[in-house]
Amino acid sequence: MKELLNSMDQYAKKWNIAFKLIPSFIKANNYDDSDMSSLLIMGGGLVRKTLLNIIQERNTSELINEKLKEYDVRVIDSAENYLQPIKVGDKFIGGYECIDWAFNKLGLSSLLVGNEFENEENQYRLMSNQLPEVNWIQKPISNALVFYFDLKPNFDEGYVDLITKHGGIVSEVNGRIIVQSKWGIGGDVYEHPVEMVPSHFGKYVHFFEVNHKNS
Repeated sequence: MKELLNSMDQYAKKWNIAFKLIPSFIKANNYDDSDMSSLLIMGGGLVRKTLLNIIQERNTSELINEKLKEYDVRVIDSAENYLQPIKVGDKFIGGYECIDWAFNKLGLSSLLVGNEFENEENQYRLMSNQLPEVNWIQKPISNALVFYFDLKPNFDEGYVDLITKHGGIVSEVNGRIIVQSKWGIGGDVYEHPVEMVPSHFGKYVHFFEVNHKNS
């Protein structure tokens, strides 16, 4: 992982972005206090704000891609293809947000039935590695789920909450971590380096492998 990060740093330094491995937020059965597998994206506030401004202009995919080219970001699928709710059995899941898109793409739509994935119960199960459909992994691999988080102080309880902000799918790991993700309910699907997302999508990153036997 450190070798991968060194390679990523070389690509990202022109945008004043750096990476750091910090102790894992995942409290799995095999959790080790010395584990350093939470990926922290540092810096890059200006470029990540620029990405947000570009996609908010609501231009055509061709024009958006022209503006995003220098950031190695591109539209790979139109939001127009995701205007209908997802059907799971006899139920429908609306919205088609980032996590809806990623879960449906990987055959995990059942996790979305009945409530939002971002609710406390499912988020706790994810962060304690108790969702049988996915397994926390310490290194990114192709077709893994990637989740972006931010920290939120809980002053009443005296601890810090980890809030899910964005999700996608790792499409490639080859000197960089390349992700495919849908940017918002009305947004297109983009392919982008893991660090190249709008800043409000979070800066703490974890990866999860799909367990197809239980999905």
